[in-house]
Amino acid sequence: MEIVVKCVSILLLLGLLLIPIMIFVSLSRRTVKKWNLLLYLASGFAITFAIMIVFAWWTHYSNELLMSHYGYDSEGMDDTERFRRVLSANVQRVKQLKMSNSGIGWPLKAFMMYEFYTLYLIFVYTAGYLFRNMRQTK
Repeated sequence: MEIVVKCVSILLLLGLLLIPIMIFVSLSRRTVKKWNLLLYLASGFAITFAIMIVFAWWTHYSNELLMSHYGYDSEGMDDTERFRRVLSANVQRVKQLKMSNSGIGWPLKAFMMYEFYTLYLIFVYTAGYLFRNMRQTK
């Protein structure tokens, strides 16, 4: 079960890293370059924001899925009822998963992560633009 969770998380992370590069490459092939930056930012924000929302939701949901898989009963009245079916070897892992789901909710985590991710979008465009111009001048 943990392998499936990790694989989906890695795929979403790769999507967040590779989509801006793919958008830049596809826009650099256009003949009209006038609106490339605006098109890049608009499509990059839309696509990667959707992936970021799914990634934040998946992180929260996969933790709940793993806790259920380990035998954690989230509807129990106290810790003894909640951890009744959890094997003693998995208690620490379930407590760690429970702690990671505590605090702010996944939508707010997505918005907060996206503020930092926006810098990556701008970096990819700037690096790609500089690389393309250096290659064309040679």
